[in-house]
Amino acid sequence: SSTLQKNDTNGTMKTMSFNHDETFNEDDYMGIITTNNNSDDDKKRRQRQRPSVKLHNFEETSSLSKKNKTEMRAQVKLETLSNCKTKANLARISFQDASSSSSQQQQRNLLLDEWIQSEIKLSTSYSQAIKYVARCHSQGKRSAASSSSSKAESLLDEWIKRIGIVVTMDGTTRSKTSRVDEENDNMMPNNNNNIKKQMIDMLDDNSFLLNASNSQTVAKSSVLDIILNNNDGNSYPSLQNISQKQIILNQLIPQRKDFNNILHSWASSKARQKGIHAETLLLRMVELSRWGYYYDEEGDTEDVNDNDGEEKTISEKQRLFDTIPDSKAFALVAKCFANSTFNQVIPKIIDLHSIHNAYADRNIKGIYRNDPFFLMHSLKSLKNYHKENEAQLAKNWLSKLHSFVLDPSNNSYVRTTTIAASAMDGGANVPDTEENDGDDDEAGSTVKINLAGTYTTIIREYARLRRTKGAAANARNVLDMMHEVMEQSEGEGERDNVSTDDDDDENITRPNIATMDIKANAYNLVLGSYRDIAEEKYARAALELLERMLDAARTKKDAMADTTATTNANPFTVAPLPTEQSFEYCIQSLASLRDSNFAFQEGQRLVNEFESLCIGAASTTDKNDDFYLFKMPSPTVHNALIELCNKSTVDRSALLDMSLEIMKKIEEFSVTFPTAGPNEETWAQVLKTCSYTRGDEAMLEKALTTANDIFAKLEDNQTQLKMTDKCYFHMMKCVVNLTPDEDESHKRLVQLFSDAGEKGFVSANVLRVFKNNVSNEEFEKTVGEGRLADKWVANVTSGKALYTDGTMGGAGKHAFRKGKSTSGWAKKQRRRVEEIVQRKEAK
Repeated sequence: SSTLQKNDTNGTMKTMSFNHDETFNEDDYMGIITTNNNSDDDKKRRQRQRPSVKLHNFEETSSLSKKNKTEMRAQVKLETLSNCKTKANLARISFQDASSSSSQQQQRNLLLDEWIQSEIKLSTSYSQAIKYVARCHSQGKRSAASSSSSKAESLLDEWIKRIGIVVTMDGTTRSKTSRVDEENDNMMPNNNNNIKKQMIDMLDDNSFLLNASNSQTVAKSSVLDIILNNNDGNSYPSLQNISQKQIILNQLIPQRKDFNNILHSWASSKARQKGIHAETLLLRMVELSRWGYYYDEEGDTEDVNDNDGEEKTISEKQRLFDTIPDSKAFALVAKCFANSTFNQVIPKIIDLHSIHNAYADRNIKGIYRNDPFFLMHSLKSLKNYHKENEAQLAKNWLSKLHSFVLDPSNNSYVRTTTIAASAMDGGANVPDTEENDGDDDEAGSTVKINLAGTYTTIIREYARLRRTKGAAANARNVLDMMHEVMEQSEGEGERDNVSTDDDDDENITRPNIATMDIKANAYNLVLGSYRDIAEEKYARAALELLERMLDAARTKKDAMADTTATTNANPFTVAPLPTEQSFEYCIQSLASLRDSNFAFQEGQRLVNEFESLCIGAASTTDKNDDFYLFKMPSPTVHNALIELCNKSTVDRSALLDMSLEIMKKIEEFSVTFPTAGPNEETWAQVLKTCSYTRGDEAMLEKALTTANDIFAKLEDNQTQLKMTDKCYFHMMKCVVNLTPDEDESHKRLVQLFSDAGEKGFVSANVLRVFKNNVSNEEFEKTVGEGRLADKWVANVTSGKALYTDGTMGGAGKHAFRKGKSTSGWAKKQRRRVEEIVQRKEAK
């Protein structure tokens, strides 16, 4: 408690004490040491503890990092909050003393106005403190990152308590909503606390209203009690009607933006249980909004019959303040769950959709059915499309999102809804500035939604399904959706058919909500899906897709050559420029074509197109130019052509000549572009070609000689080429397939395997080749039994094997390996097996 001196109503000095239990403790939050005792010694001590930089002069902090600036602003806001609390407490005490004495009504009115104004300033200080404390994240530390969010939430709870709102036994608090099992990462809801049911029921339940008949929801003698109930027997002109009370309450009560600031903070934190915190905060918004109704006892009334047939009077119900969560709040909660490790993410987000739909059915302000941001973050929570339920949810939510952004009737969404792009869409649309930080309802409200990241993420998840039936087709469908959105965004809201008749049904407005910036990554993911599915129709689809990208490259190349020329390219079908990966995936997919000659010809044509792009980009100096990527090509595209030869060529006798011709082409190309010279993967593919070669003795000898020369070059320490386990694997295959003398082949095979073990290149393929071409006794003598030595597999980059049977593990294989921690795993495992056997025998 603190002691303050103030003149009483008679003008004499008197000493008053009041409790500071509600005072915010800065020491627990930002390390600021403040006190309510304003002695000279304490003032000097605080000045010594403050930074040398003037906190209120932000121009002098321009050289500081953004993190330090935010922390300093938070310190200033907390100091301001502490000062406002002191002033509000003084104003409250003055009013209470005047109310308990025989003071004149005019003086009481003045003191009340002073108290209310000080409380309004205090509420503004709370809002600012929450805004900046919530931003003070310590990157990289889970506990530190979540502390600012929890501290901002504590400030909000303190604010709500201070203005006089009481959480009743029937209300819901954070401690009663749910408790989290930190050890098992499980949320265990208490009985009768179903959040989904509570949030829907509270919309229709009017049992807790701010009126005199239910004053238990308001703390006595609080500012809210005085404003709403006037139960001290006095009449105050400033509180005579609902409109005046509404104006005051809107400045006292926390707003949606205050809750959203904390939700933003939780969404940005690394807390493991941030989804639970965000969900509880959402429930608190609904709970607080339920107190926002007020029966106007002086307003219109209506006589109705209740269920028992008795007549009763219902007063007109008005809303004094509104904190019902909008779609933006639901989206932030979904984002918290999507980015957390909580094990019940999908059920939680499904419940959020049920609640959101219920609110949309009741026409709650700010709720948009199928809100884009809500659906975007819901889609990000789906991590495994191998699960049928997640794949179905992805299809359903994407369909709703796509329909919403293509519906012209939703064009007002970007004008009436605050789009916090800096927090909701990765900051791609709105710069993260102090004036427009994305967490205030007044900030940039006409920014379009960039859906490229969301759609590309869905394509990536489909691409991960690889050979799953329908995965490639689904990925292509999403890509077509991206072009459809891009087509609509290019229209910029213009009318397709201009008509002077306003009632003409043909006068249609374009959708103008979203934008779509399609990157080459989206195309490459689809091309990778076509390659993995290994079907002829998808190989031809890959050719068509890459050709679309090449058309865009040719169009841009022509435009760069002639700035006065105009192109007739359809702006709605423009594709991104291809990359090396685009050419690689497309060439690899050609192996699925039945006509191997056509496949090789198309592969050669694509390589020529790639070289043409590289030559055209040689003079490019702008690093931001898309063609700059072709200025320093790698041999990836040429390697893909050699791989295509190995997979699709039917005539194995001509295979070596084809590969050597490609090698000659690579060497010629590397004269102009040194980075495109052959690398380890190139030589590994040529070694693979040698191992596949068939024909007469001369052809086999040529292939073996070529393989030996390449392998010797790779083993030479003077070259910059690095040996890989693939090189050893294909060289061992060459020895087995091309050496006519069995004894010599066996001797060379053993030597190669020994060298591979010494250099750490014993992959699963190397081990399998050796095992298939030696006797079991020799294999066990050379390799042994059990776990392979760590040195043997140290440099493996392809398929790795940890055990002599070519596997990565299995039952009983991890018990006694070298380097196992002393956790007693083997002993516990034996005891567990014994207990299982005993239970079976007992049954």
